[in-house]
Amino acid sequence: MLNEKVLFYDNTKDYSLKKEYKSKNKVQLIGMYTANNDKKYYVKKSISNHKKMLKEIDILGILNKNKLTVPKVLFEQESSYIREYIEGKNLLFLLNDFEKKQNKKFCYSKNETLIYNFLEWIDKFYYILEIQTGEKIILNDMDLTNFILNDKGIYGLDFEMCKRGEKERDMGMFLSNILTLDNPFTNWKIRFTRQVLKRIYEYGYDLNLVRKEIYKGLDDKKIPDMLRLLKK
Repeated sequence: MLNEKVLFYDNTKDYSLKKEYKSKNKVQLIGMYTANNDKKYYVKKSISNHKKMLKEIDILGILNKNKLTVPKVLFEQESSYIREYIEGKNLLFLLNDFEKKQNKKFCYSKNETLIYNFLEWIDKFYYILEIQTGEKIILNDMDLTNFILNDKGIYGLDFEMCKRGEKERDMGMFLSNILTLDNPFTNWKIRFTRQVLKRIYEYGYDLNLVRKEIYKGLDDKKIPDMLRLLKK
């Protein structure tokens, strides 16, 4: 059920559930219909842990106020909230698509554009939250489906797991997730990881700490020799 305020939003006369996303929480795509029969989409997210929900809403508010590309929170309910729907393709889809299309020829320049957009977004995220809270806050959840790319750039979606920490942890988790996607440790994934490692040095990352985070949780016996070179 949706809050009455939601139903009156944008002169809404009806709504329907369009999709339920795969998520650790209950995340639903809602289609709303106005009196003029216009259709608009919103996302309803239910988080069982109320403190985590409030934290996410607060962080979204801070980031929105500081012009970072994240969805706007429209309404809060007792155990859920409604936010705007962001159209685009998530990083999981994009990276899988890149690898498929670059099967015969690695496209450094196209990958570089995506890497730059992601690093610019996450660098602003760290800066904004450190200025606003006085603490180094990291995402602590680098699921690739939490990032959407469209014509306006990268959007971040999920902030309930945020906590104090070092950005090298986030980047190590991010690269570890890429390396172990579907068919893990492919030549393309390893080359892409190397490309990111070269780029993040300019953003002040400690590469040794990032490498250590990459290897956390990986089965060392299954890591190919080519990937072991990342340790050096």
